[in-house]
Amino acid sequence: MLVALKSDQRGIELAIDTLCVLLLEDSVPQVRCSAALALGKLEQVQLQVIQVLCYAALTDLDTAVRSQCILSIAQIYQRLEQPTPATSPPVTTMNTSPLSVFISYAHADEALKDELVMHLATLKRQGKIKAWQDRDI
Repeated sequence: MLVALKSDQRGIELAIDTLCVLLLEDSVPQVRCSAALALGKLEQVQLQVIQVLCYAALTDLDTAVRSQCILSIAQIYQRLEQPTPATSPPVTTMNTSPLSVFISYAHADEALKDELVMHLATLKRQGKIKAWQDRDI
């Protein structure tokens, strides 16, 4: 049983890695949107997924890809907030302290950074994240 669980976990990690590569490197915006959507629907949420989605939301030139990344981040947090059924064993979720999100960007892309900050404002108000950037140092 433990071997099967480790095998399943490794499969999930490989799927996440593959989707992250597609999101960050594929030349077709529709493929990047699909990868962002799939990452948002994964049941096994990992910090790596949220970090990659934030990075892609900030850096991708395609508006649809940025929007899908932001929607996927919101889906992940909504799923984490949902109570688990009483019959299920308790699920370990993220720490109750806010996730620290560092926004790295080229100053030429400040308008894109401002758009990302606007989309992350709800999560910040809810105390889910603490976003910061180089100008906050």
